[in-house]
Parts: sequence; structure tokens; C-alpha cells
Amino acid sequence: MASSYIQYKGNGFWTYDNPICVIAAYLYLEIMKIESMPRWLEEYGSDLRDNSYGYFVGFTSLRLDAFIVDDDRLAIILRAVEQVKNQIQHEDSIIALDRLNEYIDDNGAKIWSGRKVEKIVVEKMLCLLVDILNGKEVDQDLYLKI
Repeated sequence: MASSYIQYKGNGFWTYDNPICVIAAYLYLEIMKIESMPRWLEEYGSDLRDNSYGYFVGFTSLRLDAFIVDDDRLAIILRAVEQVKNQIQHEDSIIALDRLNEYIDDNGAKIWSGRKVEKIVVEKMLCLLVDILNGKEVDQDLYLKI
């Protein structure tokens, strides 16, 4: 399974691509709920959607440094991540991404067919994501221990 490095301000962690694709998909869906979305957030949502597809094996990215350039943006993304954490709590122990196809119209394409990820792994990755966004040092190789 391919892995990618997720970082913010020089602090980050390695993760397998599938859990980060799940997180990107859920973040995208959460961001799309925001009314009167600023241009940067619309661009970030599009970037998250593209990364959630898993096309960039070994290079999946949340591009945190590119889009979170001030405290206001950080607050918006942290709120979205917390909402995703709440949603994930209500998922089954195995998250099947097939159902996400119904939320995203991509000209009828079934982008997420066949992908499944353990909920506990996604939850741990979300906790790591919150930690790095808040400036907390994390174990860069923690994903190897999950």
C-alpha cells in the first residue's frame, strides 16, 4: 500500500494513502456545506476532492501549507476536521467509500468503487491531523504502529 507525508508548517506524519483519501473526501463534503464560501476554500475543496480519488498514489496530499496561510483559515479547517471526526464516529467499523459516489456528481463516474478503510485508522489519522494543525509534535512514523 502506498504512503504519503502529510505536513503543516514542517510538522507531519506518514500515512497510507487510503485513509487520507477518506479524510480528503469527508473534508471535501464538509467544506461544500459552507455557505458564501470564499474563493480559496472553493479551490481547497476542489483540491481535496481530486486527492480523495486516490489518483496520486504515494503523493496524496491535503496541501495544508498551501491553503492554510492565516489563523482565520486555520479555524475554518479545524472546524471542518472536527465535523468530520463527529461523522466518522457514526460510521461502521469498515468505511466503504462506494456510498460517497451518491454525494459527488462527477458525470456519473463511480470514483470510489471498491475502497474500504478501517474506521479506527481514519480516527487516528484525524487525531494526528488535529495535532499538527495545532502545532503539536507528532510521531512521524505512527502509521506504521497502527
